[in-house]
Amino acid sequence: MKIHKFLTLNTTTQCINVVRSIENIKFVNCWQTHDVSLREKIADLWLNKNILDKVTIRDRLDQVVYAILERERVIGVSTVFLQDLPILNNSFYVYRCYIDDNYRAPALDVKLLVKTRDFLEEEYNKTAVKGILAVAQNDHLKKWNHAIWPDTGMMYIGDSPKGDPMRVYYFKGAKI
Repeated sequence: MKIHKFLTLNTTTQCINVVRSIENIKFVNCWQTHDVSLREKIADLWLNKNILDKVTIRDRLDQVVYAILERERVIGVSTVFLQDLPILNNSFYVYRCYIDDNYRAPALDVKLLVKTRDFLEEEYNKTAVKGILAVAQNDHLKKWNHAIWPDTGMMYIGDSPKGDPMRVYYFKGAKI
């Protein structure tokens, strides 16, 4: 995996630790799985980082598409939920992700998005879902001002009511 630059890493030691651990990282497809051990590890990540409360976690676990593991520890996760978007006159998967602060690197979040996108695109033929919508809430992502994000194909379509940039990717062959 190629790492271009680091986002929130403040020290050389943190950067070295991330580079060393990249070799031990794997992406695990969790879509509609009921692996109790993995689900517990994902819940622990969200709880330990104060991302979600226990009630929200119970629902969110059914929305997990990929988990990123370093050895056997979950360090990141992507989730989606189905949403009818009147502005686009179609249904989309709304994408969310979280990567532990100690592992945040542009190549990692892009790879998580692309793996999630590619998997859901394969599933597209089984559904009427047209693509993926992502709302950039991370301050770093808000600075990515390309009309179409490189490597992901996510196109800027405007801002959310809260002022966060929204991006959409249409699955290949989608008709509107």
